[in-house]
Amino acid sequence: MITFTRVQIAAISDISRDIAQIFFASVLIDPLITRSTKWYLILIGIFLALTFWFVSLIIIKK
Repeated sequence: MITFTRVQIAAISDISRDIAQIFFASVLIDPLITRSTKWYLILIGIFLALTFWFVSLIIIKK
């Protein structure tokens, strides 16, 4: 069984949070700059961002 230290858990949580921020920024900033809105990509990006933020919260709570 793999065990992680508190520092490693915090680092994994931070990485997950950063991934979420990248998804969130890419679905909001890119359509604003290119002026091309594809709603299904925005919904997928927001879903992935919320998922990774939620995973980050779950990881840090343990």
